[in-house]
Amino acid sequence: MYPNKKIISNIEKYSCLILGVIICLWSTTWSIGNLQYSHVLYIFLALIIISSFFIKNLIIFNFNYFIFLNVILLFYFLYFLVGIFNYLQTDYDIFYVVEFFFKQGFLIFACFFLVNFFYKNKNIDYFFNSSILTYIFIFSLLILVYEIIFNSPYIGVRLNFEKFERFRHGKNTLALTLPLVLPFFITFIVRNKKYLVGFIFIPLYIFLIIGIESRAALLISIVQIIMFIFLFKYNSIKLTLLSLFICVMVTFGYDTASKVFEGTIHSGGDVTKIERPFILHDSHRGWLIYSSVEEIKKNSFIGSGTGGFRIRDSNEGSLTETHNAFLSIFVNYGLIGFILYFAPIIYFILSTFFSNEKLTFKDYKSACFLYSLTILPVFLFINFEFAPIVWILNSICLSKISR
Repeated sequence: MYPNKKIISNIEKYSCLILGVIICLWSTTWSIGNLQYSHVLYIFLALIIISSFFIKNLIIFNFNYFIFLNVILLFYFLYFLVGIFNYLQTDYDIFYVVEFFFKQGFLIFACFFLVNFFYKNKNIDYFFNSSILTYIFIFSLLILVYEIIFNSPYIGVRLNFEKFERFRHGKNTLALTLPLVLPFFITFIVRNKKYLVGFIFIPLYIFLIIGIESRAALLISIVQIIMFIFLFKYNSIKLTLLSLFICVMVTFGYDTASKVFEGTIHSGGDVTKIERPFILHDSHRGWLIYSSVEEIKKNSFIGSGTGGFRIRDSNEGSLTETHNAFLSIFVNYGLIGFILYFAPIIYFILSTFFSNEKLTFKDYKSACFLYSLTILPVFLFINFEFAPIVWILNSICLSKISR
């Protein structure tokens, strides 16, 4: 016997509210003792999925999505086996590959499963309602601690709850999560007329984006300004705002852009010393970009398997990732994996752009369109290809496409 509609509705409501809080805490990389909020997130998603198998209408899969889900999981499983084989040929621990694959598969499964939750706009509202209130608390706390207590020149992210101290580690996880969720927050504020919440949230958001000192987040925020301009109804407003923005960028951006392409510099690394463009300057991130391209060519665009980049011959003892999702996918899963991952995103962007639908601040599908555009520059700066926030937002976008 299935629960009545009120019970089902309450389960959906509180699941979305709690999920919204946990995903915000995940983005801070905070922890309580040895318990990380990333672990809490995975456990809670598992509980949602398990409990929903006993609830009618929450386990209905779109058949096309289900087929696509299995194709993706099979593809990643094959590359997981390749990754395991490569790790076994070395002295590196295979635990990383096993853990990564299970998280990867679980998030993909959860993404398609949560479509049933997010099919209703009210559930999306619940999710972003708790998220935006949680971020207001987080922003206020970080600003209080770093700006007032420490009088710090920057805003850090993590807090030691036993002893307050400045800590910058993990700043890009929060800084690059925020541009992804911002289009949805704007839509939530406008469609629900939560103008007081918006009046509090937006200044805190701007203050944090600037204070956290993430150049990537600032750059992406500039791109988002352009995208938001085109959601205004009247062309005169669009043209005025766009012209003003271009003037500001030309005035202040020319000098910086010219320096990027001037001259050459010898790259770092003890194994390989070559001369390369200034854009791949003598930095850790630049060296990772160069190493990624070399690894792609070495594997003939086929891919080196799950976690392959970490154990490349030129890693110089560093088991770090590429810091670039595009390169990470290409290195580990090859050209086919690259196409399989990004084809749905590009298809959604192009189909929405060439459709007759008008994009507005009140429509979550418009927010999904802006999110899809935002995710591309975000992927240039961080390995978010299998981050929980990305696959939860992907499930919201899938719920909009399925309508």
